[in-house]
Amino acid sequence: MKENGILKSLRETYLRVAADLELFPEGSEEYRRAELAAMNTSRTVFELYGATAAEDLRAAGLQERSRVAERMRRGHAATDFEKITASPEALAAFLSSLPVLSGPWDEAFHRRYCDACSAEECGGCENRALNNPLWWLSLAAEEVEA
Repeated sequence: MKENGILKSLRETYLRVAADLELFPEGSEEYRRAELAAMNTSRTVFELYGATAAEDLRAAGLQERSRVAERMRRGHAATDFEKITASPEALAAFLSSLPVLSGPWDEAFHRRYCDACSAEECGGCENRALNNPLWWLSLAAEEVEA
């Protein structure tokens, strides 16, 4: 099933908290927060996309917990770096969460799209690359440096 943006975001959130459930000791504040986040995310997926999507999400969460548990058994717990670089989507979510007015993705967007745009007002710009670190991460390094 092709995931839309909302479902994809919910899935990423759920997998992050599933990993946290394995990383933090049961009963700790971090564990309780992760558990609550997992329940809320699962409920949201169920309400928006139905039982099958929610069950698929739970199965993916169990796989993620198993993967993290195996790494921990080998003495290698996930670091923050590993969590945010696990996928382009995870890194983009992290970059989007930073409290910055603009980032390199904005500069690349302006160079590529705004410089040649004839619109007088930018407020209605619907270009999907706008404010989108994932778009920027998909560019070839030569395109970004230029």
